[in-house]
Amino acid sequence: MLVPRVRTLLMLVAVLSPSIAGKKTGGVPIMGGKSTREHIPHTPAEKAELEKFLVDLGYVQYATPEFVTMMDALGYDSIEDLPNLAEEDDYEELGMPEKHAEKIQEAALKELLRRFLAAIPEGSMEKHLDRFIENDYDEIEDLEDLDEDDAQELGLTAKEIEVLSHRAEMHVARTVVTWLLRTYRDRSQPSSEFPFREPAVYKPLLESLLEAGVTEVEDVAHLKPGQVAGLSDADLAKLQSDPRVLART
Repeated sequence: MLVPRVRTLLMLVAVLSPSIAGKKTGGVPIMGGKSTREHIPHTPAEKAELEKFLVDLGYVQYATPEFVTMMDALGYDSIEDLPNLAEEDDYEELGMPEKHAEKIQEAALKELLRRFLAAIPEGSMEKHLDRFIENDYDEIEDLEDLDEDDAQELGLTAKEIEVLSHRAEMHVARTVVTWLLRTYRDRSQPSSEFPFREPAVYKPLLESLLEAGVTEVEDVAHLKPGQVAGLSDADLAKLQSDPRVLART
């Protein structure tokens, strides 16, 4: 199976600019040791959901207040943070056996894929979840590569393949652009170091950037002033000067 584009892209970015990448950002991975990414806290409801998820998996010992605090300190406070748990050193710092980390990661990937399939606007495809996993499509990003040749093997129509591929592409784009906006860091403004982090700011910009055709970090470099509704020329210049954008151009 091909390495998912988002994972590869964000690993590269983190290696090139770990100080900008910050701590953990909801599943964004790094390479070369312990996590140093800027953590974007999730809501109390998402944290409670994580605890229930661990309990339901049979890992009650990881849902205690003490252990949850340790996980939170490393940026694991939602199910979305878990898909890279077994690929980093964090589970060792937590004192968690690798086989537990692998099982938790696998279950998290399955749950996130299930949610994606269930929420497809054209109609839920959740019933195909196990079939995708059996065929090594165990991450949302894997579905980008689907084509008509895969239809028979997966028991899907050509139209369903087209919808899945498109929706997966949009998911990847949203993940990348959201990550870029929410983790952009302006060190010259200590009082507003993360100007695009809050939902009221990044959500409308996300939609405008997608509308302007931005699906990857490198696309930001090619934007022109005034091209993105709601994004000032000054803010565009900030994003285009981000080392992560420069590294992809």
